[in-house]
Amino acid sequence: MRNQNYNEIKIFFLLLISCFTYFSGYSQEQEITKEILIPFNQYTTLPRELAYVHLNKDILITGETLGFTAYIFDKNSKKLSANSTNLYCSLSDENNHVVKEQLIRIEKGVAVGQFFVDSLFSSGNYTFKAYTNWMRNFEEQNYYVQSIKVIDANDTHHVKSKIIGNNVDAQFLPEGGHYISDTENSVGVVIKDTLGYGIPNIEGRIVNNKGIECTTFKTNRFGIGKFLYLPEVGKTYFAEFTINDNKHRQALGMSEPKGIALKLTDLGDKIALSFNTNKQTLSEIKNKMYSMTIHNGKSIHVANIQFKESEQLVKVVDNKNLYTGMNVITLFDESHHPILERLYFKHEGMQTLTSGDIILKRNGDSIHIQLPIKNFKPNNFNNFSVSILPFGTKSYNPKHNIISSVYLQTYLNGFVEHGGYYFESIDRKKKYDLDLLLLTQGWSSYNWNFMFNNPSNPLFDFEVGIVINANVNKKETGQYLIYPTKHTNSNIINLEGDDKMFKLTDFYPVNQEKLKIGEILKNGKVGKPSLYLTYKPSKIPDFKSVQNVLHPRGESFIDYSVSEIFQSSWEKIEQLKEVVITTNKEATRIEKIKSSARGNVDVFDDDKRNRFIDIGSYLMTKGFNVVNTGSSISIVNNSGGKNNQVPVIYLDNMILYDFSILLNQPMNTVDYIVIDRNGFGQGLRGNAGVIRIFTDPTLSP
Repeated sequence: MRNQNYNEIKIFFLLLISCFTYFSGYSQEQEITKEILIPFNQYTTLPRELAYVHLNKDILITGETLGFTAYIFDKNSKKLSANSTNLYCSLSDENNHVVKEQLIRIEKGVAVGQFFVDSLFSSGNYTFKAYTNWMRNFEEQNYYVQSIKVIDANDTHHVKSKIIGNNVDAQFLPEGGHYISDTENSVGVVIKDTLGYGIPNIEGRIVNNKGIECTTFKTNRFGIGKFLYLPEVGKTYFAEFTINDNKHRQALGMSEPKGIALKLTDLGDKIALSFNTNKQTLSEIKNKMYSMTIHNGKSIHVANIQFKESEQLVKVVDNKNLYTGMNVITLFDESHHPILERLYFKHEGMQTLTSGDIILKRNGDSIHIQLPIKNFKPNNFNNFSVSILPFGTKSYNPKHNIISSVYLQTYLNGFVEHGGYYFESIDRKKKYDLDLLLLTQGWSSYNWNFMFNNPSNPLFDFEVGIVINANVNKKETGQYLIYPTKHTNSNIINLEGDDKMFKLTDFYPVNQEKLKIGEILKNGKVGKPSLYLTYKPSKIPDFKSVQNVLHPRGESFIDYSVSEIFQSSWEKIEQLKEVVITTNKEATRIEKIKSSARGNVDVFDDDKRNRFIDIGSYLMTKGFNVVNTGSSISIVNNSGGKNNQVPVIYLDNMILYDFSILLNQPMNTVDYIVIDRNGFGQGLRGNAGVIRIFTDPTLSP
């Protein structure tokens, strides 16, 4: 049976791989199947349950009720799961002590419950958890966790705005996981306050140990950004930025003398993966066979990666070869050890329901609300949970919606400040911000080393109600009457001969409900049985594998103490009249670009973008001969050298070996273009000049 399963798995993967790429040899194919594909399939073959919970609010006052509706999905199909009917829910305090917990029933993948916030709760933050027994088998965050805040109504102390310390958590994370010397590195930036929330719109720069500026960066509304730089061996680099007039300087991680750096570029209908290395590494890895996998936690693609003569290797992956939702991209070395990983999200293919405008109708003292749902299928099972709160309330601010919880959070190791943002009114900027987030998330929740060493042997079962084992101490007739409960009909059990045990399954008691069993005696009456009962589950299992969560922020501000800096000068100051300083930030940015670029710089605004149909039509106005056949594009500089008339073209600092990426490339995201007709630094291949195209996905559509 084992060999038969192996052959079936092997055939499946060979068919799958043939659609994506091909191997260089049969032995390579066998090796990858054995070392990567089979362990992956063994680990992911078991179904996953995934929980999302809709709370009625996340800031409560004692005396209120925390109501919730939980949805349990099959992780792969994204449909409601019918495997488990037991859902465990708990509320624990900041010391991880459980204050309240309960077991509730799941019906058709949906469960409804509530916690009364009584005198057991004092003012503070609490963590809500929801999980099934089956979820305890896996490393990934398939359970649901959310922080809530409780305010004790009897607490007479004045609740002040929370003052955040002036320490910040600034992280500079190389894309893929490694800083590599003497090659281009893409680096993600995350700057957070002491509560774990991102600090928006921070502008900073990267300088070397001599104070020379290498590049700049800026964080978005969630404190996330990125930059490109080329670290030299042995040199130290620093990030400098200012928050509320307080200057910060932080060293970046030291670059490694050998290795491979990764940069992902979203090209719309495809993605480009640029693997960059240096001369020292190339001499060691040249012609060695590396493997790149793309998986979504269930299915997997594999491609070969092999460095030849160039220090840069670019793999272009068409959108049709990517999975809807999360794609986990991993690079393995020749020994099949994972060395780089990057997450990418594909929105195309997601099936979600959207609502129309709400219709309100007043009927006496009642208000009837109609919520039109597009593509609604009334014949299917449907469930809607609604939380109705006063307009402008501050008591409801969830970090996730149902889409971000199912499609995003479960694949990550860290928490997301506002996962729902990325899936509400999706546009190009939302997609760009989501990719920034994924760049900074590091490795996915699917741990390759764990997969290689821990094939899925489940320790915990799917639970369907409570199972009762009845052991008979003494019997008269062996006939037992099971009295009905709210969710269970009455039943009669007959024990034959020497049987001294029976089992009751699918038992769903409600709160305070009792199980009643009687033995039918010889006189026809029902007497008290002599039984010893055991229950499974007999208690609510603890679930330790819970990550940290963001607590509701409330009113807060950052406190920077400046008294020590200025105290000695206060008595000598003279107060001046108001001075207003104005500056044109865009003009300053253009000057920076022009001063650092080689060649002619063309910065685009909306009017200039609208003048050209695509990149090709723009380049024709700059003296290049562009031929667009509809399926291919050629770009030639007629004034180039005799041996080479094809210019070198970069898109967002990634060299293009195949110009088809520019085929009908629209202008609506082009930020600026640099044309260097001398091709300085490009050797012979630069005879026809160098074109550098820079885009900005955040530009308005």
